[in-house]
Amino acid sequence: MAQEVVSTLINKKGLSIQQKLKLSHELQWLGMPVQAMKVLGKIAAPADFHLLSPEEFCLQIRAIYMLNFLGATYVARRLLEKTIEHLDHQKIDLAGYHFSLETYKAFIFYESARYYEALPLFEKIVANSKEPATKIYLELHLVACLEACGHIEKAKLLAHKNIALLSPENDTLKAMYFQNLARIHIISGDYENGQKFIEEAIQIFGTEKRNKDQAYVFLWQAVIKGQMGEKEESKRLLNIAWDVLHHPLSQPQSQLTVLYWMEKNQLEIEMPSRIAIRAHSCIHSFSYLLGKPINKSPYPLHARIEKSAQYVESHDCWYITKDDVIPMAYTDLDMNALDNVLDLYSGVEKKGQERETFTEIQIRAIIAAVGSGPIGIHEFALIDFIYRQDFWDWQSGKERLKKLVQYLRKKGIPLTVNNQIHQIDIFELDIFPIILPMALDFQGHYHFVSAHTKSFTRQELEDILGTKKTNASLLLKEWSKLGILEESSKDGIKVIYKFVK
Repeated sequence: MAQEVVSTLINKKGLSIQQKLKLSHELQWLGMPVQAMKVLGKIAAPADFHLLSPEEFCLQIRAIYMLNFLGATYVARRLLEKTIEHLDHQKIDLAGYHFSLETYKAFIFYESARYYEALPLFEKIVANSKEPATKIYLELHLVACLEACGHIEKAKLLAHKNIALLSPENDTLKAMYFQNLARIHIISGDYENGQKFIEEAIQIFGTEKRNKDQAYVFLWQAVIKGQMGEKEESKRLLNIAWDVLHHPLSQPQSQLTVLYWMEKNQLEIEMPSRIAIRAHSCIHSFSYLLGKPINKSPYPLHARIEKSAQYVESHDCWYITKDDVIPMAYTDLDMNALDNVLDLYSGVEKKGQERETFTEIQIRAIIAAVGSGPIGIHEFALIDFIYRQDFWDWQSGKERLKKLVQYLRKKGIPLTVNNQIHQIDIFELDIFPIILPMALDFQGHYHFVSAHTKSFTRQELEDILGTKKTNASLLLKEWSKLGILEESSKDGIKVIYKFVK
């Protein structure tokens, strides 16, 4: 069906707004999210909202959803807020165009793991849904939100109710419900019922074809096998799931789920994969299950994560060696003991007596590429992650990123780009340890200095950072203004500075 719609519309000129929306939806369904966004046309900046007709805001909302889907979460949330603000102010109701703004809001929050915000939205749109098939599809996501917010029994009851209502021609949706029930039981440790629902899903999906929904069934079956000690079978099934889900346009969260359970089931995975589970910049919760303090989350996490997470509150970085990733507190580091280190927390590379100091923008790019492991990070997500969005024109962002990549390569950073996916192979960096901030953002050069010494002169600062006198003087002024540095004493004409926090 989706392929037929795309074949009919893809080369047709003068598409109506409703046809563009339909084509975008079907392209996304077929695994072509970039094309799904492109057919919607240029995204309007807030300053240009007055140029749009009311119906054109349907395209705008759909484009915002696709940005979020592609990982550009910062700009998507900002644009959504600005667009809704404009619609409210102008009293524009998109429902008259057979378009549900609330549905897109719900899915944007849902796919951003903001389950507590998505839950009331799904409850509202389900209650207002008149079409039975649409209602049951929406309730599949309501089941996931209920479980994520800790309402497990309610989620199970709703799933069972809808399975009983689904007719044979809706077998795929029924299998997706079975897969969700299996996941809920497996995560709760009820492997017997988990296996029962897995078998129900497999009966519908079969074992020959390979698609995303079937891959999840293999994934959860692998989890059971791993927990029951059947490591080889668990590995086989997880490899099948990985083969299906690991491709450039697959959402990173799906791939991270496979990698997490590979590690959880004590299967061998390479170091870049272990880094990705902890430090991929997409929105996910696995880092909190592996040592990142949950108090560092800006929003409530999945109820299971809140319950299962084990961490030390002071930990704020990942210490990466050739064969391990260790959560630790940056303040526990002694940089004097490290001859070589790529410190992405403070933005400094140390090789013996040599130093390379990176800017905030450069560090964000390196953090995102290193943290993405074998999955990589898509161009849309990387632009959004680096620039935290001080522009709306994506062509401008692409040009900025292109220049940044060229600069980093000249500096010896092995940043590769393939099919719009950006990656760094940590072994090509040829420097260990690597220190990654759990916040996935530049924390300030002064941390590197503080990890060497608590008091210093300007000349010593120049030596520690490998910088010039002018820049060292600027840093001293900046840090003094921030209140993290003060003059402690004088040694002749030399001023000695010390960190105060």
